[in-house]
Amino acid sequence: MKLLKYENYQVTPSEELFLVKAFRVLYEKDTSETKDTFMDQLSFIFFVYDPRSSYADIFDESERIDRVIVEEGLSKKFKNPSKELTKAIERYKELTVTTSQKLLDSMRKAVARLGEFMENFNPYDAEDGLKQAQAAKQLSGITNDVPVLAKKLMETEKLVESEIVEKTRMRGGEEQAHAFEGGL
Repeated sequence: MKLLKYENYQVTPSEELFLVKAFRVLYEKDTSETKDTFMDQLSFIFFVYDPRSSYADIFDESERIDRVIVEEGLSKKFKNPSKELTKAIERYKELTVTTSQKLLDSMRKAVARLGEFMENFNPYDAEDGLKQAQAAKQLSGITNDVPVLAKKLMETEKLVESEIVEKTRMRGGEEQAHAFEGGL
């Protein structure tokens, strides 16, 4: 289910969003005429929890939250979201994340851990020559696998993007689907 749209550098709700009680509660709680608080909450949810977000490659959630707050100019109150916002976040994750998106996220995390291992690899940390040789062989095997992993990751990203586009079209949102064809 596509609940939020990101167009012209702005996060906006889809019509489906208001069918979800947790979001109606947030909307009704913001009694201002401009609904600025509600729109900030939607921006926070999109940038932190949507797989299409430009912050999706930051795997540590608290780091991603900090970056979104600073870079998107949101209030620090989002570090400790209200009970209503927390419910909306959980519903958003339940309704938007597909199985293939979960797999893509797991793949991205595995590739990131592999990169960390390669950066931190030091064969001289091993206690003896045998361990050094095993560690060097392990690193060599990993580096041979990196191009294959990178290609698989890109293929998986394209599959997830296609899935998002297809689900949007199936809901009659042809014009929304074109927004994703440029990339996640």
